[in-house]
Amino acid sequence: MSYGVAVSVLDQNRQALLVTTFGVLVTSAYLFVSLRASPDGHVAVPQLDSLIYQQYARALAEGHPYRFNRADTPSTGSTSHLYPVVLALLHAAGFKGPTLWDAAFVLHAFFYLFFLNLVFRIARQVLSDGALFAALAVALSGQTAAVFFGQTDMALFTVLFFWLWLMLARHRYRTAGILLFFLPLARPEGAVLAGVLFLAAAAARLQDQERHRLMAVALAGIAASLLVAAVNMRLTGTPFFDSLRGKNLFVLFPFWTALSTSVSNFVELLKALLLGIGAAGRGFYNLPLVGIFLLGAAVTRGWDSSALRNPLRSWLLISMLVSLIGVAQSDWAGLMFDRYLVWIEAVVVLLAAIGTYCLQGAPDAEQGGLRAGRILRTLLAAWLTAGSLWHLAAFAAEARRAAAAADFAKKATASMRAGAAVGMTCDSGLAYLMENHPVVNLSGIVTPAFRGQGHLLSAVEWLKYHPAARFGYWLVPRAHAGFPWLKPLLGRRLTWQASPSETESLVLYEAAWKALDRWKGPAPNLVPRGWECTGRLDVGYREDEVAAHYRIRIREPDVRLDPVVVVRGDTEPVLEIGRFVLGQEWYSLPVREEKPLKIVLRTARRFTVPFYASLPRMELREVELNRVIRLRVIGAGRATEHELDLGEEMGVVDRVIDFGMVPPGTERLRIGVIGDHLSLAYWFYQPSGS
Repeated sequence: MSYGVAVSVLDQNRQALLVTTFGVLVTSAYLFVSLRASPDGHVAVPQLDSLIYQQYARALAEGHPYRFNRADTPSTGSTSHLYPVVLALLHAAGFKGPTLWDAAFVLHAFFYLFFLNLVFRIARQVLSDGALFAALAVALSGQTAAVFFGQTDMALFTVLFFWLWLMLARHRYRTAGILLFFLPLARPEGAVLAGVLFLAAAAARLQDQERHRLMAVALAGIAASLLVAAVNMRLTGTPFFDSLRGKNLFVLFPFWTALSTSVSNFVELLKALLLGIGAAGRGFYNLPLVGIFLLGAAVTRGWDSSALRNPLRSWLLISMLVSLIGVAQSDWAGLMFDRYLVWIEAVVVLLAAIGTYCLQGAPDAEQGGLRAGRILRTLLAAWLTAGSLWHLAAFAAEARRAAAAADFAKKATASMRAGAAVGMTCDSGLAYLMENHPVVNLSGIVTPAFRGQGHLLSAVEWLKYHPAARFGYWLVPRAHAGFPWLKPLLGRRLTWQASPSETESLVLYEAAWKALDRWKGPAPNLVPRGWECTGRLDVGYREDEVAAHYRIRIREPDVRLDPVVVVRGDTEPVLEIGRFVLGQEWYSLPVREEKPLKIVLRTARRFTVPFYASLPRMELREVELNRVIRLRVIGAGRATEHELDLGEEMGVVDRVIDFGMVPPGTERLRIGVIGDHLSLAYWFYQPSGS
């Protein structure tokens, strides 16, 4: 079935030109706000995440690919192998520094206009004269334009996806195979598209020849996905991108908490995409309430078009669903990161626009149906226009913030020693503007040294034992400077960014490490003379926890317990990282058989706990334990009860647990400590000699 009136080739060309002209107007609006946000006459960097790609691109162009800093080991924090290559070509062509932002804006403008042309051609597969409105509706989608001009890998991925969709609809399988090969190189979602296409082709009722061609196309994408995994494995020892690891809710949180949060995120995304209901900009993703009927009409009544027939319809819908589930499981779910949904949102707007024609019926339909279609198109266009203005304003605000941060980062380098490294807790893309100052990000996304630490506090504890990895400065948001774990590590404040917002204002500090270097071992008078340490577990230090097979079991099955921080502030600050044990902990350390053993426990009564009241929002809470804690120590087949008096001291204290004689034949002793307590460190002490 075809909807609308047949359009001549000349009119089609005129309509395509009109779509391009409208796209140029949208591009001009984003160029205007980008120039207004910039302090130096160049296009403003649209968001600080964009600089991460540009830093990797510069590294590639300068001959040290996948190294965020020249001296780093490889990392895959860009989530894309293809997009940094594209930017690296611009860099190699002479576009460096702020001029790369100018060139990238032109590149993304080309992406955007080409994308709109692809949308128009796909709409032509379903509609006749309605393709113009469908393409203009997508151009009016504020989220789509904002993401394209946000200069990330999602723009390139979206262009490749719509190009692939068009080639599949036109049975151009050779070109489709090439495009699907590049999609996993552009973004991990390309692997989803390839896998779902293979299954959809295998399950569809097709002639063998067409099925085999579609499966061959899918196999090209699957081969590229395996290549990506192999490259990642070669670079970092894992098939996954560094930027994706550690963000999945099921990795970060207990199962039921992760499940409930994922379901909640998924429902919110569906409400925005299907019903046009959501907070802030998400409410403009579709026409409120009516949108779901427009989508249904497009999918069910456009079944005989080459773009929406099976297996393409199944491939499209299932791929979108799987990707939505993936985003819903992310710890970084939120409006800013809805850029990962841009290709889905563009499909939704396109189908909604097509649906307005499908609901009105064929060209010879009754006047009532035609009138209803025109009303729906008017409402959809008006709503998308409002959303476009909202997203343009949000883009302008983010560009101003990013431009101000970038300008401050360039000026901050004048306050630092030449070549000195700087530590950051976020916005590590600013490294692009501090070329002679290596940036260390404790999250591990772009700094391989912290890969696998799992938490910023564990990264801090790692620095206790690796002083060579420490840095000379901290560049952090003003709000982060008050964190209990960070405050003792901040030295003299050198310069700061003038901003009314505490969360956006950056401050440069000298780094101070003395708080980490104090109290490494227990007081010598705690154990008898002639005894020596045979084993150590510094809780919170990942390497010690792995070596000791450390496990924590809590009695609350749905609570996340992050590392905790203790700051003792008598005369000089002492920073200790550990874990709050609500239940029991188990570990093993080497021992000498048939010798007495004393266990030194480092603990404290008062400490700060990262508490998750509702995911992903985190609060810092103070906890104070009773003066006397009761522990049950299990090891070597026996259990003993211990009462430890922590005294009035609220800071770090060490207490001794007399375990008794180690049984014969025991080389490593497995210990369980049961009872609510703060666990900072354990030492095993035994008499000297073999």
